[in-house]
Amino acid sequence: GADGEEARRIRAQHRQAPFPDFFPFFQGLETDRNGNLWVQAYEPRGSRADQVWDVFQPDGRQVGTLRIPFDLLDSCLRDRAFGSCRRAMEFGEDYLLIENQDELGVIRIKVYRLRG
Repeated sequence: GADGEEARRIRAQHRQAPFPDFFPFFQGLETDRNGNLWVQAYEPRGSRADQVWDVFQPDGRQVGTLRIPFDLLDSCLRDRAFGSCRRAMEFGEDYLLIENQDELGVIRIKVYRLRG
């Protein structure tokens, strides 16, 4: 039927669409006052995945991982425009402070703790 034809057409378009050979490993790098490196895992634009930060000491040892559930991200962070929005206020030794503004313009500060 028509639904089957549409599905075949969509599959054919997907097979012909260009697809990159690789994706970047990360999309953001920050440092905290202790010299730790915060590495934001790459997620494609429009992804509904949690935002994940891995934190490494200056000698390369991993301190832990911070995961911000997608449902708790404001629209700026959901759009993966983190670098341009500058909602991150502070990268601490074991936390991340984020400024969150709701649809009414009310600003709240959220603290996300690093899990080791």
